[in-house]
Order: sequence, then structure tokens, then C-alpha cells
Amino acid sequence: MHLLLAAVMLGAPVNDASQAQAAILQRDGSHDFDFLIGDWRAHVRRLPERLVGSNSWVEYDGISNHKKLLDTSANFEEFDVRSADGKLRIKAQTLRMYNGAVQPAALEGARGARSLRLAKPLAQGRAHGAGLLC
Repeated sequence: MHLLLAAVMLGAPVNDASQAQAAILQRDGSHDFDFLIGDWRAHVRRLPERLVGSNSWVEYDGISNHKKLLDTSANFEEFDVRSADGKLRIKAQTLRMYNGAVQPAALEGARGARSLRLAKPLAQGRAHGAGLLC
């Protein structure tokens, strides 16, 4: 009786592990970037004169706020940063929509501050345990 009980108890974790592995295999990646959702402080360093040996960086600080849309895998980002002297500004909005029908999965969206344009889809995947956008 004790031996049978021990076998049943030892069998439970193996079953849980199998279920966890099955869940990973069935995962479609639509929530891989949910960690972005929220209000963030943004810091940007920009090199205005590239490829000429310049070492003069312009730094910006501001916000990067991401909101989930209607309980879907889509999200909207508001991005607004200014230079320390307040003379330079980068402002953008991004609408990201997950497309799981494309393999590898893609994030499709529109970006822009003055006008919206459809952005080239970004391939989404995973490598070494991390989410990737290419």
C-alpha cells in the first residue's frame, strides 16, 4: 500500500512537467512582449554626426508609455523625449499588432509623429530564452 502511494506521488511532478512542456510548445508568442505594457521612463542617446569620427552625443529623457488594446495582443505606445536644454524633441506613437498567421510571427504596425505610415513587419522569435525582434 505504501509503495503504491509513493509511486502515485512521484508520478505527479512528471505529469506537471509534461503539461508545462506541452504549454510551451503550443505557445504562439502573442504575449512575448507584454512586459512592455506600462508607463516607463525613457533615456535616449543619439549621435547626430555618424561615420565621421564624432563623439558628441545628444541625450534625451522622457516617457515611453505602452497600453494594451481591447484585451488583444495589440498595443499602443506613446513616446516623448526631450534634450536637457529642451530645444530638441523626439515624439512618436506606435501601434503594434501581432500577426501569428505569419511564420515566424510578425509585429505589424504604424509609426509616426506627424503622419502615420505602415511599418515593415518585424519578425518575432525566441533565442536563448529571450524574445527577439528582427
